[in-house]
Amino acid sequence: MFIHTDSSVKEKHREKLKNYILDNVGIPESMLTLSADNFLFESKFPEVQITSCEFDKQTYRNAIKNKPNNVNLINKDIFYEKPSYEVIWLDLCINLSVKTINQLISYLQESKASLVSITVQAQREHLSKHLHIYKADSIEDFRVNVFPRLIYAMTGYKLVKLDRYRTHINMSMYTFKKPTNL
Repeated sequence: MFIHTDSSVKEKHREKLKNYILDNVGIPESMLTLSADNFLFESKFPEVQITSCEFDKQTYRNAIKNKPNNVNLINKDIFYEKPSYEVIWLDLCINLSVKTINQLISYLQESKASLVSITVQAQREHLSKHLHIYKADSIEDFRVNVFPRLIYAMTGYKLVKLDRYRTHINMSMYTFKKPTNL
């Protein structure tokens, strides 16, 4: 299920996110992730209490054997976990659908996290029939401008970093920060 999670390209972006967290938040008290079954990202923060969600039962059973001591792995949909963490990394690695966008907005409206990173597939051509809903001129306009503005307008989280990379498919990692004056 976690194809390419150990690729050098994906690792480079895990490292970039780790450094961004350390530079902007410090060592967080708590973190919520969607881990790969090898916990490569979580192992970069051995001193942090991390809750990690895995919805698929078989993947959960396989992952529980490898989880680090600082990780509380739970078998549930990430959107049903209370967003009460200092840092959240939603490594969704899926295409954004209208439903997922709405779930993200609802989830982030409740969140108190100072930093949220969301990784999604950059192949969003399936959204092309819905671009008019978001007043986007193109898929690229949606990816780079409309989606980050929508998240900010609806949740207060402002885009601070957009990393694009390619494993076996094009990926986008959005990092949002909640301004401290909100």
